[in-house]
This record gives sequence, C-alpha cells and structure tokens, in this order.
Amino acid sequence: MVNPLSSVAPPRKDRVPGIWIPGSGKVAIVVDVNGSSAALKSETAARLRKEKRPILLVDVFQTGAAKATRPGDNPNGISRDLAANSDEEARADAAAGGTKFLTFNVSDDAARVQDLVTAIVFASKDSRDVDVYASGDAAVWATFAASVSTIPVSLHTENLPKLTTNADYVQHFNVPGILRAGGLPVAEKLVSAM
Repeated sequence: MVNPLSSVAPPRKDRVPGIWIPGSGKVAIVVDVNGSSAALKSETAARLRKEKRPILLVDVFQTGAAKATRPGDNPNGISRDLAANSDEEARADAAAGGTKFLTFNVSDDAARVQDLVTAIVFASKDSRDVDVYASGDAAVWATFAASVSTIPVSLHTENLPKLTTNADYVQHFNVPGILRAGGLPVAEKLVSAM
C-alpha cells in the first residue's frame, strides 16, 4: 500500500515513443511540434550528432508517431479552423477537440508537458543533468516541463511565442487556468531558479 502522505509518487511506467541516439556526455532531448522525425532533421540534432552527444528525440502526445485519431476528432462538427471573429470559448473548444472536452480530460498541451517530464526522467537515469532543445510551441511545452521537473534541466529554446492574453494561451498552450497561475513568466522564473 502506498502512503498517501509520501512525497514520491509510485512509478507509472509511462511510455513516450521516440528515437534514441547513443553517445557520450550530457543527454540532449530534442522536441519538435511535428515529432521525432522532424526533430531528427533539425539543425540542432545535426549539431548534437556531430558532437557525438546522446540524443533523445521524442514524440510527445499527439505529435509524430504518437499522433492518432481520437473519438471526437472533427466528426463532432467542431472545426479547428475558425473565423477570425470567433469568441474565446469557441476557440478553446476547437483547440481542445470538442465542446467541454477539458471538463473531464487534460488538454493536449498538458499531456505533452507530462510526456516531456517522463522523457527528462528517462534521460537522467545515468547522469542527473539534461539539456532540452525546443522551438516554437514545443519551447513552451519544454519550459513548463522544465519548471516542474525535479531533475536539473538546461533549457535551450528558440522562437518562443509571445503569450500575454487568454487568446495567446488558447492558441499556443491550451491549459485551463495557466494564465491565472502566472503563465509562462512564472514557469521561466522557476526554470531559472534551478
């Protein structure tokens, strides 16, 4: 029986698909919004391969090899392509994949952050320090993953989208309540405090 007051959760044996390239030195995780195959073709991965670093290229939730159709994907009549004048609730429903989907489910972006935390734990099994490389929306996922990770992470991000309004978060990081919790600026402060 697990002690409910224990600060360490039991392992869940989560699986995150990806590509592992062996090497020596500090492990580098490379994440791309289009999955591990796209990450493998990136300049970052090419540079890390020349350095002969160990590299983990991951397919986080609903990217690359982890992308799958789900019940409720667009047959429910909700188009992910909305008119420019659509209200925030319609945009949130489209981003979530259905009306009120987030009432009982975590968002895709929250699941992506969890997958990155899982990848960080895996990558750190031999050496405690991990580098994470990401760009665009993947950089947002990586920033939030690094901010909650108990493993030290060196974060290398590019093209981080500007997130200031609810509409920005719905478009780039659809996690309910995240702006109220401080959003990206708080996550960045947590990362820099490591």
